[in-house]
Amino acid sequence: MNAGTFPAWQGTFIPLSLWAWLCFWIAPATERFPSRRERLRALLRSPAFWGAAGFMILLGIQAWNSGRMRIFDFDTGRWGYSAPPHPRLPWAFTQGDALEMIRWFIPVFSVFLIFRHAKPLSDSPVFTRFLLINCTLNAILALVHQFAGWEKMYDFWGMGEFWGISRNSGRDTFGSFGYPNHGATFFILVFSFALGLFLRELLRDRSERRLPALLTFAVLALLFFFTAQFSASRAGILGVWLVLILNLGILAAIGWPRAHPVQRFYALFGILLTLGVLIAGFRMFAQPVHLREFASATSNLDAGREISARLFQVESAWAIWKDHPWFGTGGWGYKYLVGNYLAPEHWGLLRRGTANVHNDFFQFLCEFGLVGMSFLGLVFLPAARNLLRDFRFPPHDDRSFWGDPVRFSLGCGLLLMIAHSMIDLPFRSPAVFAHGALFLLLAGRTAGHRAVWTEKINWEKLTPPLIRHEKSPAKGNRKS
Repeated sequence: MNAGTFPAWQGTFIPLSLWAWLCFWIAPATERFPSRRERLRALLRSPAFWGAAGFMILLGIQAWNSGRMRIFDFDTGRWGYSAPPHPRLPWAFTQGDALEMIRWFIPVFSVFLIFRHAKPLSDSPVFTRFLLINCTLNAILALVHQFAGWEKMYDFWGMGEFWGISRNSGRDTFGSFGYPNHGATFFILVFSFALGLFLRELLRDRSERRLPALLTFAVLALLFFFTAQFSASRAGILGVWLVLILNLGILAAIGWPRAHPVQRFYALFGILLTLGVLIAGFRMFAQPVHLREFASATSNLDAGREISARLFQVESAWAIWKDHPWFGTGGWGYKYLVGNYLAPEHWGLLRRGTANVHNDFFQFLCEFGLVGMSFLGLVFLPAARNLLRDFRFPPHDDRSFWGDPVRFSLGCGLLLMIAHSMIDLPFRSPAVFAHGALFLLLAGRTAGHRAVWTEKINWEKLTPPLIRHEKSPAKGNRKS
C-alpha cells in the first residue's frame, strides 16, 4: 500500500516525526502552553503515551526477531515456515514488513500525542489553515490525476518516470493514494471537518459571523465532497453522502424545534438547492468508471455476496489469532499464513487484495495479538470515552457533543471510517489513520467554542409585541 505517500518516500516519516517532537519540546512556554517540565510530566502521566511506547517496543521486538524462511515439510507434505530466532518472543516473518509497521505507526502516535498535549493547537486558526491547505492540495492533485488521465502517480507534465515513480495509475491509484478506497476515506474525513466548520460559521450569531470564512468553508466542503465522489470507490460514493445525510438528520432533530417557521423555510430551500448542485455536479463530470461504481454501490449492490466474499478472511484471521493469541504474527503476517488455514478447494478465493483481512480489527488482532490490541486501546480509548461522555448534555450546553457542529460532523466522519474498517482497510493507511486520530481529538471538547443552539422555543406560544400591545386592556378599564 502506498499509504498516502509514494513508498520510496516513506523513509521520511520517522525523521519528520522526530522533528515534530523536537518542536514540541523546544517550544517556549506561554500562558496556554506549559513549561517543558510540566509538558514532560503530563506526557509521562498519560496512559496514551505508555500505550504508544509499549506498542512501539512490541513492533521493535518483532522486527528484531524476524526472518522466518519458506521451507517444505516432508513429513506433512506441505510448505511452511521456519521457526523464528527466539520462538517465545514476539516475531515477524520478514524484517522489511515489521519495519514498515514502525514507519506507519510512529507518525500516527506522534500526531495524536503531540496534538493532545499541545493545547494551543486545538483551536489555533493557523493550524486549521495549514490542515485545510494540505487537504486542498491533496484534493486538487487527486482530481487532476483522475481527469487528466495521468499514467503515473504525481505525473506532473508527463514526468512520472523523471520523479522515479514507475507505478501505473488507473483504478489502483488516486492522487497520492495507492488504493482509491484509502483516498475516499481520507476525503470523507476532511469533508466532515470542512462541513462542520461551515455549519459552525453559519449558525453563529449574525454579529459574529464572518462572511469570508463562511464562503471559504463552503467551497472546501464542496471540493472534498466531489473529490470523494470521484475517487472511483464505492465507499467514497456512498460514504460521503451518508456523512451529509447524518449531519442533516442531526440538524433537523436539534434545529427544527428551535427555528422560526421562516427560518425553516429558508433552511429547506437551501438544503434542496445544495442537493441539486451536488447531484448535478456529479452527473455533469462523472466518467464511465464513476457511473459504474455508483451503480455497483446502489442498484447493483449485492450485500450478501460482498459479505460472504470477506467472511472467509475474517474467519481465517480469527483462526490464526487463536494459534498466536498474545503477540500475533507480526506486521503483514496474515498474508503468509492465510493459505494454511483454508481448505485446498478454497484456495481459489485467494487473489489480489487478499493480503489484507478487509477488517482492520481482526487484522490488528491477528498480527499484534492481545498485547498489541491492549496497547492500542490505552492510546485511543480514553479519547473516545471522553467524546462519548459529552453525548448526555443537551444541545444548548457548551459541554455538549451536539452543541458544536464541528464536533458532531467529525463524529459522523469517524463513524463512517470505523464502519468502513469493518469491510475494508482504512487503518492500513497512515494518512487516514493519523487524520482519524487527529479528528478524534478535535471532536472532543475544546475551550472557546460555545454551543450554537438555544433552548427549545415554542413559537406558537410567543406573541409578537405589537399584537400583545393591541390586545392589552385600555388604561381606563384597568383595575386600580
